Amino acid sequence: MGNRMSTQVHDSKIEIFSDMKRKETSKRNDKLNAMKKRLEKKKVDDLMTNMMNDLDKMIIHETQDNTLASLTKATSDWGHCQHHPDTPFIGKKGYVIDLETFWSNKGWSYTYIQEIGACPIGLDDENFEILCDIDYDFNDLADLKAWISSQKLDVQKSLGCWKKVLKVNKDEDIIKCLKLSREWFKKHEIKDYSMDTMKKMKHEFKSKMQMPLVFSLESALFFFVNYFKKEPVWYAHNGNKFDYPILEKAFHSKGIPYSCVPKGNAPGKTTTSMNGSFRTKFNLPLKKNEISCYDTMWMMRQHPQSKYKKRGYGALRVSQGERVGYEVVNRSGKTTKKIVWKNGDRTADEYSYKLQDIVNDVGMKANDITAHTALADCLTLRECLYRVFSSKSLEEIRDCAKSALKDVEKSKLYKITKRLKF
Repeated sequence: MGNRMSTQVHDSKIEIFSDMKRKETSKRNDKLNAMKKRLEKKKVDDLMTNMMNDLDKMIIHETQDNTLASLTKATSDWGHCQHHPDTPFIGKKGYVIDLETFWSNKGWSYTYIQEIGACPIGLDDENFEILCDIDYDFNDLADLKAWISSQKLDVQKSLGCWKKVLKVNKDEDIIKCLKLSREWFKKHEIKDYSMDTMKKMKHEFKSKMQMPLVFSLESALFFFVNYFKKEPVWYAHNGNKFDYPILEKAFHSKGIPYSCVPKGNAPGKTTTSMNGSFRTKFNLPLKKNEISCYDTMWMMRQHPQSKYKKRGYGALRVSQGERVGYEVVNRSGKTTKKIVWKNGDRTADEYSYKLQDIVNDVGMKANDITAHTALADCLTLRECLYRVFSSKSLEEIRDCAKSALKDVEKSKLYKITKRLKF
């Protein structure tokens, strides 16, 4: 009897002790879970704090522009887009411009414009893009091809360029698009050359025809002038040899009183591009309205703030394929060694200032299939300019990053930190 009582008391004590132990363990677990949550929150808060403290090591600014986002590498240290009206830039505020044209076998000064694109830099303005028709009343595709050939233009490459900007698949679709556009303008008068009018006309036509509206070259130029005239400053890559001479001739042919005047591309620099022989050859006197034109290829070469000027060479060549060998060239008793590339090009060194090579060098996608329409090329070049000439102060970088981070949920923070380099 005594032993049974002793055993029951012992068992009861064990049960009470076990219950106390469970409660104590539960309380400890609750405390641990609470501590764990606080630590997790602290980790996120610390990460946010560290991110904001280390913003001198990163530069990010988000964009809603899907075109540019698709052209930017996800691993880029820069994030997606630097553009904002207040983003510092070494040049004057103005517009980045680009043309898509027929493929000329005679020199680019003899070609015709298919598309004009532009986007603001240092300005709070919208983007611009317009398709351009030719001043030739063709009957059918064979007639159009004959006209292209008569102008010393490459027929297949020119049609390929047009299909690209019109976003059509067949040569016959070019004829359909141009003829529908011409018929539409017989019934729809252009009442003014505002951006609202242009956008409304493009929208109405595409809604009905399921094709893009193509404007006459004269109308396209008037819309373009009305767009940039408040800040007549242009930036174009290789613009002195391509975009500016082509637009100068187009303005002159339509009696539009604007002249493209190339400017020095770095402090203390001057240029003779498009002066003298060019204007004499094509009878292009200076007009009363001057457009200040800067060639971004030479800016990247010459400007002291350019990353390429600072390091003394350009971007590694990727657009010409692999290096396949060397070639020794002897001219006038002088021997030089050339690099031979897969695409057949021969160059003196392995670096270049071609836009496709620059694009790859600063963390964007070279040769992307969505590139090479006029506006896409403008957005890409503008982004390259910010990256090559960045002069942001720590405070400006901090403000830029805050604007990108302010609406981000902490649970999604890894999506940003994953592509930032500290």
